[in-house]
Amino acid sequence: MEGQAIGPILLKLRLLASRLGSGLLEEWVKHESNGYPIDVELPSYRKIGVLFRGTFSGPFGSGIKNAPIPPYLIEKHAGPNWNLWPCAKV
Repeated sequence: MEGQAIGPILLKLRLLASRLGSGLLEEWVKHESNGYPIDVELPSYRKIGVLFRGTFSGPFGSGIKNAPIPPYLIEKHAGPNWNLWPCAKV
């Protein structure tokens, strides 16, 4: 299936969902095709973890470059929404 466009497949799946009377599947396909509205909760696979790195300077020219910053510190100082990136639009 390499190189296959996903658009026609989603269109066929939406038609199938309509014929089966599956409103839930039809709604999912619509959101995956057109993006999720703000008032709809995103599925967990649409939330991407974010990693932060920083460069820190110390005394006498010491320091560390590209050091990973633990997610719990980001959450503590910036809030929980900074560790996950919502990917709502396709």
